[in-house]
Amino acid sequence: MLKIWVVLVCMAAGAFLWFGGKSSLELWRYSHLTQLSKAEVTAWSVEKNGSSKFALKASYIFEVEGKKLSGETTFKNPFFLNPESAKAEGKKWACQSWSTWYSPTRPSFSSLERIFPYKSLLQAIISFVVFIYFFILKKYLMKISDLYQK
Repeated sequence: MLKIWVVLVCMAAGAFLWFGGKSSLELWRYSHLTQLSKAEVTAWSVEKNGSSKFALKASYIFEVEGKKLSGETTFKNPFFLNPESAKAEGKKWACQSWSTWYSPTRPSFSSLERIFPYKSLLQAIISFVVFIYFFILKKYLMKISDLYQK
């Protein structure tokens, strides 16, 4: 019986560490991209992310305090099922004006999108609750088994 609890707690801890680390990294990225500057997209390309997932990638230049900087952003959403549809969407996006988010302490750290990591934080919170649940459940079951043994 003890081995099952160890496996369950280890699995819950692993899930919490994975989702907690992922959400921490995304939250750190979100919190550091605080300044906004006008950007000029110089190139659009399609990047393959999996067997049938394609994403748009933009190369751009922007100016901070008179200094020209460049960057690249691979957009998280939307994903496309084939490269042709991604290229068609890229042509539509090329007509838009863009702004870049960058870090005031390190302007080379930049992105065309700044998305708050709701999903990652929710996954981390849920995995933490499951992790705590197994500890509480084990204490409760041990307390009940002690009462029945007396």
